[in-house]
Amino acid sequence: MKGKISNKINFNNIFDKIIFFIEFLLSFLLGLNIYKILYKYQDYKYISKFNLIISILILFAIISIIILNLKKYKEIIQKLFLTFIIPIGMLFVILLLPMWTPDEEGHMFKAYDLSQGNIITKLGENNEGDIYVPKHMLDIVQKENKLNYSEIHKELGKKTDYNDLVPVQTIFKTYFSINYLTGGIVFSLARVFNINILLACYLVKLLNFIVYLIARIFNNKNYTFWKISFFNIYVFTNDYSTSDFFIR
Repeated sequence: MKGKISNKINFNNIFDKIIFFIEFLLSFLLGLNIYKILYKYQDYKYISKFNLIISILILFAIISIIILNLKKYKEIIQKLFLTFIIPIGMLFVILLLPMWTPDEEGHMFKAYDLSQGNIITKLGENNEGDIYVPKHMLDIVQKENKLNYSEIHKELGKKTDYNDLVPVQTIFKTYFSINYLTGGIVFSLARVFNINILLACYLVKLLNFIVYLIARIFNNKNYTFWKISFFNIYVFTNDYSTSDFFIR
């Protein structure tokens, strides 16, 4: 009897540790497949049946996890929060295109400035603080009104010259640099490994989403379900929609 109880407890512990990782991975794959459906449709004017079927299967798996977690964790607020925020947030990360939302390019510029070791933006000509970013990055920003999934896919295939820098201006150069630490780290590694700058922007969003999840887990311990729901609706309709939580 003790052996059976021990095995059950071990199974529950394993379930607790991997279920959210599995949901995170499935949500990532769902976003990736939807992205492929969209760019292939814009490029070739057809819907990929393979990606569509895969998306439906993954969506079914995610819904199954949500139902299972609702039953298992109905009184554990933090885990209910994770259950819903993971798929929603992951779709924001992948399907909300980089540089597409208001102010996002300014946050990216600030993060890139920090990656160059500038805790405080250096003064340039006329005593203005110039941030120097790869020209490829600025080119993407200037295509903002023309960007779609097809164009983004093409940009991801281009090589970024990190030595070809151009000056840019943003009001976010005066923001506290520690808010951009994760972005600074990602852009530093992108230069070292010569990663496409647009892909680096996606990685910045992904890493900041993970940091966001961790911060909310610890912050939600003394909150009721309704307080958490109200707070995160506010986040989604304000800062989240402008990607502030993914960049800063």
